[in-house]
Amino acid sequence: GKIFEIGNNTGHTETIGHITSQANLLMLSTMCNVGSKIYAIESSYVPAPNIPTIYDKVSKTTATQQLTLPTSITTLMNDPFITNLEYNGSEFIAIVSDNMSSHNPARMISINLQNYQTTDLDINFSQREVISTELINNKLYVSTRQGLLEINLATKTVTELQANGAQIFATRLAKIGNTKLALMRFVPGVV
Repeated sequence: GKIFEIGNNTGHTETIGHITSQANLLMLSTMCNVGSKIYAIESSYVPAPNIPTIYDKVSKTTATQQLTLPTSITTLMNDPFITNLEYNGSEFIAIVSDNMSSHNPARMISINLQNYQTTDLDINFSQREVISTELINNKLYVSTRQGLLEINLATKTVTELQANGAQIFATRLAKIGNTKLALMRFVPGVV
């Protein structure tokens, strides 16, 4: 849970804080830096799943908040678990996967940062092993072991992106400005 500040020109690293957690299982795919706070979800069921850990960089304190998922999701999934978070400027967009079954589709929700109310975005896709996500404008890009998805949050459509008819396998996504997506691609036989 240590928090480091790294100089983008110097590479100088300094410890600036520590996020207190239940079991030290903060998921990197859920970490978001929003203003003076860092949000993350712990991969733990103690005391319950889907609890954001909120670190205040000013007061250097940690708080938690239990989320209640929409009943439209909890009635469809055996064990709904938030696996990825992206901040869109006003709320979180989250992927909820079924931890107990790969047969149920993954679902998309939004999380209001003022009251932690969750809303089913009525978007789903076949559950895949999600590796990385990036949000550009109103599109969530999702790299998985089964290909690269573009989820349009406005039109609620899910499209698998391809390169010359072939699946795109990306190990890491990164946003370049507000218009470009960069990705690291797996090349067989190359480390």
